[in-house]
Amino acid sequence: MRASAIAVALALLLAAGGAGAGPVEVERAKALFRAGASAYKAGNFAAAVLAFEQAHDLDPKPAIRFSTAQALRRWFAKSEDPSHLQRALAYYREYLDEVKTGGRVLDASRAKNEIEILLAQLGVPLSPTPAGEGEGGDDGSGSDGSARARPPARHNGLGTLMVDGPELAGHRVVVDGQEQSGWPVFVELSPGRHDVLVEAPGYRPLARTTTAVAGQLTLVDA
Repeated sequence: MRASAIAVALALLLAAGGAGAGPVEVERAKALFRAGASAYKAGNFAAAVLAFEQAHDLDPKPAIRFSTAQALRRWFAKSEDPSHLQRALAYYREYLDEVKTGGRVLDASRAKNEIEILLAQLGVPLSPTPAGEGEGGDDGSGSDGSARARPPARHNGLGTLMVDGPELAGHRVVVDGQEQSGWPVFVELSPGRHDVLVEAPGYRPLARTTTAVAGQLTLVDA
């Protein structure tokens, strides 16, 4: 997904009202989506997926599904973990089930077809075979032809802290006493409370205690 495509998806999300989501959830989803777009642009596709999926949990819009699929596809290119392709495929299918024309239908359809071909070449089923079923693989459809539930995400037991916001000259980010480099800042942390300090010349320091959750992204907006 190019930067322009991220901007389009973000614009659609910001313009649309939340269907079934309250105003607090919608605003939180928007913040997480922006964080995902920033992580995607920085090349941290694992963090982008976490942010997009948490946004989707709060406000499940097609634009977020498409963006999550794109991030999972790019993550596979770095990790070569086929489960990322399986999950991307499920999101593309959900997107195409809901959006019939316009939007990113052509891109999603093309990506879906490419993933199906690639998984076949890798000898990997389109979705994981549930325990107790045969080993003949899975075509990704239920008995009624609908897409199966998305394959569950796997994580390493750590949480991901992301510090993001306008990049200021001379900024300094310290997490639990350890100075971090880059911007945005990404740190994998054990679950629990952690201290974050963000400083920049001419600005009041931001000191915050935040909580890392295993398999989740915790956003500190600086």
